[in-house]
Amino acid sequence: MKPFQKTIKLTGIFLMIQLFNVQAHAQDIFYFKNPNFEKGIPQMSKAPEDWKSLGEKEDSPVDIQPGFWGVNIGTIEGKQYVGMVVRDDGTTEGIGQQLDGFLLKDSSYTFRAYVGRSDVYESQSPRSKGITDFLSPVILEVWGYNSEIDEYELFDKTIPIKWKSGWVAFDFLINPQLGNYDEIDIMVKYAPGHEYENGHLLIDDLTPIVKMK
Repeated sequence: MKPFQKTIKLTGIFLMIQLFNVQAHAQDIFYFKNPNFEKGIPQMSKAPEDWKSLGEKEDSPVDIQPGFWGVNIGTIEGKQYVGMVVRDDGTTEGIGQQLDGFLLKDSSYTFRAYVGRSDVYESQSPRSKGITDFLSPVILEVWGYNSEIDEYELFDKTIPIKWKSGWVAFDFLINPQLGNYDEIDIMVKYAPGHEYENGHLLIDDLTPIVKMK
């Protein structure tokens, strides 16, 4: 056998193994761990159990609410939910979780989450160092992350969240175009026209991610 023929065969086998590994992890439904953020107790600056914080390392993580910064609205399910903020110094917060398989390129999935607002969310302004209400409009973004190759893709985002208080259900579409992803990241960002302002949102009751037929 000539050397180049062996190379072609080995390359083909390697590609087949890669494809098998992705297909082996493919599935039609993905269950979030701790989807309602009920594990543990309400705490300031603490990512919920089974989730990781995605904010800047030098900034405090998200809050497990209610009971802090004046937030006391009721839950959608259970007794707890997560509060996330954007700050007037350009920093934002988020949470992420690795899935037990891959969301595949050119496939479509969906999940629902409840997004809320409180009429009070008092915290310290990074700029003024004083206590202020974090009430500016924000949006929620859903990203895919491939932990093997360190690549991200924005899947979906909400309209500006600016109502005074209460919960709204959002159905998020996941349609990977650039690759396969084994992590979901949920980030709060500035609403257009409200960059570098203090704002917040609440999130609760995530459904499983389901592949659309």
